[in-house]
Amino acid sequence: MKKIPNPPRRCIFCGGTPITKEHIFAAWMRDFLPTIPNSRTDHDTSLGRRDLKSGKIMSYSTSKGKLDKPGDHRSRGLRVVCRNCNNGWMSEIQNIAKPILIPFLKGQWPRITQDDQYILSVWAAMFSMVFEFAHPETVGISQDHRTFLKEFKQHKTMPKNWFVWIGQFDDQSRNLPIWHRGLGIFKEDTQIPDGITKPMNTQMTLFAAGGIVFLTFSTCVDDEIFSTIQYALRTTEQSFGFRRIWPTSMPHTFINGLLNRRIIHNDFGVIIQSMTAVFI
Repeated sequence: MKKIPNPPRRCIFCGGTPITKEHIFAAWMRDFLPTIPNSRTDHDTSLGRRDLKSGKIMSYSTSKGKLDKPGDHRSRGLRVVCRNCNNGWMSEIQNIAKPILIPFLKGQWPRITQDDQYILSVWAAMFSMVFEFAHPETVGISQDHRTFLKEFKQHKTMPKNWFVWIGQFDDQSRNLPIWHRGLGIFKEDTQIPDGITKPMNTQMTLFAAGGIVFLTFSTCVDDEIFSTIQYALRTTEQSFGFRRIWPTSMPHTFINGLLNRRIIHNDFGVIIQSMTAVFI
């Protein structure tokens, strides 16, 4: 019996083919990222399921992700985007963001305009959208949001209910850390058919690049739930010394030395746990 070939993988942004490899960190960034002898990428994943009625954890598993392998951590990539997207609007975002990003990659903290903040936010959102497909079970960004981002020049705004922050990173002795978590946030009376797990509709991605840390948060919950989330996000911002760039902040907040703390590797788990604790 002939083996039936798998259907071709399709682009996460437009559904097109053929699929090409999208580097997690763009090739131009490598000169600004630490070179670690005998480098490897550590990619650990976890997935938990709760009973829809009692809230009891029914299963919890951990495993090594698809990026867990030896080799230069700066060259990792995922085959999730098509050639047209990769070489078109995604490449355009890289080119526009590059001159804004470089000072931050060098550990500087320049004053940036609100237009610059928007471009960095688009870049960080694109990074998050690609990276979460390293563990598809935790994808929390909707197709509508991915499609919206493609038209970043036309919209001149981010998808609804997105937040982006930056902080100063002060620990380049190890591989650059990247943390992602997907969540399903619903009202208690949300009707879900028996046996169906609530889908992910919320995500947070935290990653370092050179001297800068990005934190993205997005959700597709309704406005009533979202209004209760915003307070928790502001608390995280203040506790860990982040500066919000989406929605944009006034340029005078970006002055070197203004941050009350610098972030290191060990902070990453604490930050993600702190944000997650609000919702579970």
